[in-house]
Amino acid sequence: MTEATKSYEIAGPVLHVRKDPRYDDPEFRQACADLIDVPGNELVIDMTKVKFVSSREISVLVTAVKRAKDAGKKLKIRASVAVHGIFRILKLDGFLNIERVEE
Repeated sequence: MTEATKSYEIAGPVLHVRKDPRYDDPEFRQACADLIDVPGNELVIDMTKVKFVSSREISVLVTAVKRAKDAGKKLKIRASVAVHGIFRILKLDGFLNIERVEE
């Protein structure tokens, strides 16, 4: 798989999610776990290209936030309007540090 076609890529303190994660995608789970090990205290999961997340992916994100906090780091999620809406409906926008990005 070439660099341009990767679904998940960590560049510095940012995990870029380039498409909607497949349900229960082990690569998404591993990429979120790997991000926590990146040096620095401010981490970002960029989900601005994602239009939908299932409950399974939300669980992975909540776990990543908890792991980051346990490691003394802050984790922000940059979300598309659609994904931000899902988090808001589930009332997770108060728990997760979410930045809504207009498309």
